[in-house]
Amino acid sequence: MNRTGGSLLIVLALLAGACSGDPATATPASASVSPTPAGSDPTATPTTASATSSALPSSFPATTVPPCAIPEAGTHTTEFQARERSYQVVTPATISEGTPLLLLLHGFTSRPDRILRHSGFDELGPANDIVVVAPLATGNPTSWEIIPPNDPDDPTYAGPNDLGFLTDLVGGLRSEYPCLGEVWAAGLSAGSAMASFFMCSAPDGLVGVGLVAALIPAVCQPSSIRQMLVFHGTDDIVVPYVGGEQAVDDGSFALPGVESSAVAWAELAGCGEGTFTLLADDVELRSFPGCVEGASVALHSYLGGNHNWPGGADDQLPPIIESLPSSCVLVHAITHARGDVYDTCLRG
Repeated sequence: MNRTGGSLLIVLALLAGACSGDPATATPASASVSPTPAGSDPTATPTTASATSSALPSSFPATTVPPCAIPEAGTHTTEFQARERSYQVVTPATISEGTPLLLLLHGFTSRPDRILRHSGFDELGPANDIVVVAPLATGNPTSWEIIPPNDPDDPTYAGPNDLGFLTDLVGGLRSEYPCLGEVWAAGLSAGSAMASFFMCSAPDGLVGVGLVAALIPAVCQPSSIRQMLVFHGTDDIVVPYVGGEQAVDDGSFALPGVESSAVAWAELAGCGEGTFTLLADDVELRSFPGCVEGASVALHSYLGGNHNWPGGADDQLPPIIESLPSSCVLVHAITHARGDVYDTCLRG
């Protein structure tokens, strides 16, 4: 098993037992008409008496609203806790007040350009007025430090503090670009696990997460749970859908199955019993109603799907289920699109 997969599973093992108003338009004062004196020419133009000494304009110039500042597209570098970090930004041509921000996290050994392409958000972001930020993990091969082995503020800890970096990155962008609104986080595989722990930290502005091909055990505080859109292939060869014994270095531990983890998350969020809906021949939805305010859990199971981003680029582990692109479901939620999400997103 690879190093990051091992470290992620170690984390899971450790945690499994833990529980505008516009200016008013001025109207000229009403005019009074003098009566026509007897014997005068009735066709003469009546005289008017203005209530003011000078005429008021019929309207005022429109107030000019300054455009929203927009993050610069491209690759950026920053320093966080004495480490140089980088991230890629994809933006629409313009943004308006309330434009959503998506934090998109790649998987083990991957990089920002690949997750942008695999998910389609390199094009879907600009097309749907979403600012997408895809940071780069550290190491060679790249991996997320899901939870640092020691307190990251401990001077003896020399590793990266990815959770702190992501929190600082999102907070800094929202502060520098105040037109940015709600925040979503989404990731693939190890990036999905990282997105889950990002949600657990309850960052300001976060309203939901998209978790693709990895669902960690239910370890958050109930108050930190937001909208959870889960997507997982039943034939995943990397993170098995049914769970099972997983090797970790010289040992092993039991990884919970995806369905049982989804149920545990729903219970933690105060949701009711899950209901099953067959959305397509190869996609089943299990949704959980009645969760606490701001929380929801929806598991999309791709029957026969592998360890990949459903409906995404074709250079992923096959087979890739195309009937319900997970990015379409995410865009619908992120943009508060009207209509039924599955009527909109189902293909064929």
